[in-house]
Amino acid sequence: MRILVINPPSKTGNGVVRDLVYGCWCSGRRIGGANTPPTSLLYIATVLKEGGHDVKLLDAVSERKSLEEVKQITKNFNIIITSTGSMFFEDAEILSELKKVNPSLTTIIYGSTSTFMLNYIMEMDSFDVIVRGEPEFIIRDVINCIESGDASWKDVKGIGFRENGNIVLNEPYPLIEDLDDLPFLDRRMLPQGVDYFNPIVKRMPYTTMTTSRGCSGQCNFCNVPSFYGRKTRYRSAENVLEELELIESQGYKEVFFRDETFTLFKKRNIEICSEVIKRNIDLTWLCNARVGSVDKEMMKLMKRAGCHTIKFGVESGVQKNS
Repeated sequence: MRILVINPPSKTGNGVVRDLVYGCWCSGRRIGGANTPPTSLLYIATVLKEGGHDVKLLDAVSERKSLEEVKQITKNFNIIITSTGSMFFEDAEILSELKKVNPSLTTIIYGSTSTFMLNYIMEMDSFDVIVRGEPEFIIRDVINCIESGDASWKDVKGIGFRENGNIVLNEPYPLIEDLDDLPFLDRRMLPQGVDYFNPIVKRMPYTTMTTSRGCSGQCNFCNVPSFYGRKTRYRSAENVLEELELIESQGYKEVFFRDETFTLFKKRNIEICSEVIKRNIDLTWLCNARVGSVDKEMMKLMKRAGCHTIKFGVESGVQKNS
């Protein structure tokens, strides 16, 4: 069984960035020329590849593939997997076009929209299976059952599907307790020759990396606590360091840590930064933080370990309710 993990083409332009939690943003334009590696898609592809499946990752946006080109590619696949966000109407239209070319194609979608608007999305017959919440192990279990010809895929937790004209929504899948159980991203699956670029990155080539999931904040405009749960989980220092060494060996020069709040785990991060210095890992990096989650000594150590930029989320300078 051949599986295509795809960042679909867009009719609105090449400025589409798909984010696992926040959906699509920058639709139709490239703000500052930013072009982000499809990390969440790559996690899915890596998990399936390590499970022995025949998997291809297609970043049709970054590779500037037309819909007609993608139609020809998808003829040779049984299952197509993608994330969807604010562009789900266009995604539905594109997947419908692909199904016309390959009627046996099974489509699986995941992400914020399929998690929080699942009943609405299941009204669209472009989507065969929707995945709610953290997707890697849910999709792994579904694919394993489908490939074995076992109808028990319908019993996998965390999914929704249609059956006899009705929408079936299974109970939630447990969150991944130990993030060290996730494999290191197989960045060799990314398209060759694509210039993934971000204007705040100082050294190229760069890549993105996630070392934790969840956030301690209770911001009412953010869906992270609902998507990842209110308990923050993080990878061990040694696990992070091993991936950093792998990234360095693959020729990358810089890492953008996409954690919601990378600086939240002070004890672990002191160990990471100290070992980066000790092992002389030649990577510069940037990360996200909350105001109050760092101090002067921590920032000094981070800088010595290669950090050049910290992105703080500042929503308001006024503390009282409006």
